[in-house]
Amino acid sequence: MIIIHQISSFFEELFPVLRGKLDDEELITKVLTDYYTVADIRPEVKIRKGFAEIIFNPSEIIAQNVEFNRANNLCQRGKFNEAIPILKSLVNKNPANSEYYRTLGQAYSMIGNDEEGINYLIDALKWNPKNNYALIMIGNIFARNKNDIETARKYYQQVIDNDPNDNIAINNLGTNLIQAGKVDDGMQYLMKAHSINPDYPNTLYGIALVNQMKGDNDAAFDFALKCI
Repeated sequence: MIIIHQISSFFEELFPVLRGKLDDEELITKVLTDYYTVADIRPEVKIRKGFAEIIFNPSEIIAQNVEFNRANNLCQRGKFNEAIPILKSLVNKNPANSEYYRTLGQAYSMIGNDEEGINYLIDALKWNPKNNYALIMIGNIFARNKNDIETARKYYQQVIDNDPNDNIAINNLGTNLIQAGKVDDGMQYLMKAHSINPDYPNTLYGIALVNQMKGDNDAAFDFALKCI
């Protein structure tokens, strides 16, 4: 298994201890080796051409599919407090699985503990920096619960960098910009999301609302009908 991180400003968000020290390859190697050591199994870390590679043998880490499916089913039924102990146990058994952290972060956020949720979602990104669900979730928490659109934008933008055609991330960014009063900026993102997926109802509804705000009731009515 190989995990690849681009050594960039976003890398500093995941590993704050490296903030301002991205030119220190020895320190980066130590920090990553320590973090990704699992049950005394130390990975090989390589730094080259602006990227960090963390390499380890996945056969030494046992997947816990049955328990994870059970935890997911509990979450889908809204039983987050029951799912959390299962997910914590899974993280302890297999701390290399990004989805365990992501689901645990979601569960904490859903019971109102956003700080703990963000911590686990950041862990999900440390194991898989392209876990777009974790990125979108963090963006949503900052935008909707913390009213911090600029931090939210950072995470949404990372999703777009990973996948320029992720219409949901683009839609969420546009919607939250509009809610923050940046209507024209947000509308540009909604139109971009619409061009990628013209049938996504949340985008159609958002465009309808913006047109209503601007006094174009005909366009608002048209997009509302498409949404329905």
